[in-house]
Amino acid sequence: MKYRPEIDGLRAVAVGAVIADHAGAPLPGGFLGVDVFFVISGYLITSILLREMTEGRFSLARFYERRARRILPALLVVVLACLPFAWVLMTPDQLAAFGLSLAALTVFATNFLFWRESGYFSPDADQIALLHTWSLAVEEQFYLLFPLIILGFWRWRRHWIPVVLTLFCILGLVAAEMWARSTPDAAFYLLHARAWELVAGAAAAAWTHRGASWLSAPERVAHGLAALGAVGIVASLALMSPQAAVPGVAALGVVGGTALLLLFARPGGSVHWLLSWSPLVGIGLISYSAYLWHQPVFAFTRLALFEPPSPGLMAVATALTFLLAWATWRWVEQPFRDPMTMSLRRGAERLGAGAGAVLISGGLLFVGGGFADLRYAPGRAAAFASVQHSPMRDACHDQPDLALAPEQACRYLINAPPTWAVYGDSHGVEIAYALAERLKRRGESLVHLTASSCPPAIGFPSTMEGCETWNEQSLRWLEQAERIRAVMLVWRHNGYLFGENADFYPELPNETHRLGGEGSLEEKRDAYWRGVAQIAARLQAAGKRVVLAAPTPEIGRGVGEWLKRGELEQGRLATIDRDYYEARSRFVRDRMGGLGVDIMDVAQHLCDGERCYGVLDGQALYFDHNHLSVLGARRVVADLPLD
Repeated sequence: MKYRPEIDGLRAVAVGAVIADHAGAPLPGGFLGVDVFFVISGYLITSILLREMTEGRFSLARFYERRARRILPALLVVVLACLPFAWVLMTPDQLAAFGLSLAALTVFATNFLFWRESGYFSPDADQIALLHTWSLAVEEQFYLLFPLIILGFWRWRRHWIPVVLTLFCILGLVAAEMWARSTPDAAFYLLHARAWELVAGAAAAAWTHRGASWLSAPERVAHGLAALGAVGIVASLALMSPQAAVPGVAALGVVGGTALLLLFARPGGSVHWLLSWSPLVGIGLISYSAYLWHQPVFAFTRLALFEPPSPGLMAVATALTFLLAWATWRWVEQPFRDPMTMSLRRGAERLGAGAGAVLISGGLLFVGGGFADLRYAPGRAAAFASVQHSPMRDACHDQPDLALAPEQACRYLINAPPTWAVYGDSHGVEIAYALAERLKRRGESLVHLTASSCPPAIGFPSTMEGCETWNEQSLRWLEQAERIRAVMLVWRHNGYLFGENADFYPELPNETHRLGGEGSLEEKRDAYWRGVAQIAARLQAAGKRVVLAAPTPEIGRGVGEWLKRGELEQGRLATIDRDYYEARSRFVRDRMGGLGVDIMDVAQHLCDGERCYGVLDGQALYFDHNHLSVLGARRVVADLPLD
C-alpha cells in the first residue's frame, strides 16, 4: 500500500486528543481519540490483508509475526520500565493490582480486568498505570479471528466482503448503542461493543480495494466529504461529554469522520494538506509509543504527589512522554520491525524473555499482596493489611440494573429469618456486614439491599441506569416484609449532592453528576432530600424502625495515600479537618433531624473535635477515600441499639 502521510497526521490527532484529555486539558471528548485509532487500525490491517490475498502471498503466520513486531517490543519496554516506579510509589493494594494487570497484559486480557475492577472515569483511574492497555487488548482479540473471517470470505465469496463488512458495521453500531446504555462499563471495555469501530475502518479498506465507483467522486465532492469528516472529529473531541454513551451513536462523529478522511482526504484538498503537515506526521510516526508512555508517566506523576499536579507539571510530563516516545520509536520499534535488523529467532527470544519477565513479575506482585512487609515499618504494614472491604461485596452488591431482586437479595450471616435490612448504595455494604455480625450473636440475620451509585431516586430521576426501578422495587418489598422490623438507610449523600471530592480536596466541589432531571442544583438537591424523606415516611408507615446513617467523612485521598505519607502516631493517622467534614455535610446534617428517624452519627466514631482519622488503634477505617473498611464499619455500628 502506498504510504499516505495524512494517516500519520490523523494518528497524531488521535494520540494528541487522548494525551490532552488524560493530562487534564479542557478537551471533554479527548477520550474518543481511541475510537479514531480503532478505525485507522481496521483500515490499515484490512488493506494489507486484501492486498496480500490478491497477490497470493498471504500467510497467517507472517500476519501474526508482523503484529508481534509492531505491538510487543515497545509495550514490553514500557511495562518493564514501570516496575521500579510502581515499587516505590504504589501502595500495597495498588502494587498488587498492578501485578494482576501485568499478568493479564501478557494474554491481552486487561480490558476484562479493568471492566471488572474499575471504571474508566472513576476517581482513581488516572493513577492506574496500565489502564490504557485495554484498547490494545481489544485490538488483539479482534485480530485473533478477523484475518480468518476475511480469508474465509475471500475463498468463498470475495466480492461480498465490502457489503458484509458494511452491514456488520451498521448492525454493530445498533447493538453497541443498546449495550452502551444498558451495560456501559462492559460496552466501553469489551470487544463485542467495540468491533464495529474496527470494522468501519475495515469496510473503508474493502471498498477502496474493490475500487468502488462512488470513490471516484469529483475532487470538489471528495474535498467536501473530507472536510465533513474533519468537522465530525473536531466537534466530537471538543463537545462530547465524558458521560456520553460510548461506543454507541455518540461515537459516530469520530468513527464516521475518520472513515470519511480515510476514503476522501485526497492530495490537493485543505484537509489532506493539514494532515500531511510534517510536525503532525512526525507525531503520528511515534504515536504508538506516545500512547504507551503517556498513561504510566501521568499516573506515576500523580502517585508521587499528594495534591493534584499543576498544569505546568502536566505539561512537563507531556513533553517527557513525547521524548520517551521518540527514543522508543527510534531504538525499539524500528529495529524490531525490520527483519533484516532483527531476525525472527532473535526477536522471538528477546520478546519471549521480556514477556516472561512481565508475567513472573506480575504474578509475584499479585501473590505477594504488594509486599507491604518488605516496604514499610511493621505498624504501617499492619495498617495497610487492615484495608479490607466486606467479603460479601462482590456477591451481594452491583449496579442497579444488575443488582439482585429483593426476594433474592443476600441474607447473612446465619440461616435465620431476617429482622433488619440495610438499604442504600455502596456505602451500606460494609455497614451491612458489620451489623450482620452483631445480629448473628442474637440469632438474627440481615437483608442486604444496595445498588452502586444509586441515590434514593423516589420522585426524581437518576442518571444511573435502572436506579429508579430498583429503588421502587426494593422499597415496596421492604414495606411488605413483615419480619423486617428495622431498616438502616445508607447513602453517600454528599457525593450525590455536591459531587466527587477527590479531585477537589482540600476545596469543596459543587456539582451533581448522579441527579437527573431539569432544574438548578438547588432544585435537584431539594428533590433528592424529598426522596430520602419519602422513603423514610413509607417505611415508618409500614411499621418499621428507620435508622439513617449520617454522611461518612470523605477523606479526600485514599487511605493508602494517607498511610504512605502521613505520620502514624500511637496507632492514629489524622486526615481531613473536622471543619471540612462539617462544611461538606451541612446540607444533610441540617435536615436529618426533621425526618423523625433514628440517626447514626458516623463521624462521632471517626473524628474528634479537630480532625477525622483514617487509622485508629492501628486499623484502617476506610478502604478508599470514602468507603468504610470492615473495621471502620464495626466501629460505627458497635453501640447502635438493636431494639
